[in-house]
Amino acid sequence: MADEEDYSSLPIAERLVHKLWKVRVSACDDLAKLFKTCPKESPEFSNYISYFKKMVGDSNIPAQIAALGTLQTYLENAPEEIAIKTRGSVVPVICEKVLASTRTDARMKGMEILMLYMEIDVPDPVIEKIIPQINHRTPKVVAANISALKEAIE
Repeated sequence: MADEEDYSSLPIAERLVHKLWKVRVSACDDLAKLFKTCPKESPEFSNYISYFKKMVGDSNIPAQIAALGTLQTYLENAPEEIAIKTRGSVVPVICEKVLASTRTDARMKGMEILMLYMEIDVPDPVIEKIIPQINHRTPKVVAANISALKEAIE
């Protein structure tokens, strides 16, 4: 077998969009560690905003779950005014791809992230992103989003 390259020397931004899912998972883990240790006024919280939509919508389930964990860490540690900037692009992806996932841990993390977005600011913008998914063509997406609305109300 050929020797595996060491991808850990690549910058995090390059590893987040790498073609190998294991490299994307390691980038998500490193990014989560970075978010846990950064002070709130750090520019690192603004540098990765554009990557979250692609990360959360990853077609590889382990990479998607790692991305959800990273996003959750981001929301818990980032300043509110910066964390809100990710809401518009990430919430629709969570509603369509994550809540209807076959993996329970992905669904649970997706629901926790939606609740975090509601706690950070007001729940209205998140609910406004969930409601259109009730008319989705796939029944399991509809059921997952109705469940998310029920959870939000409770």
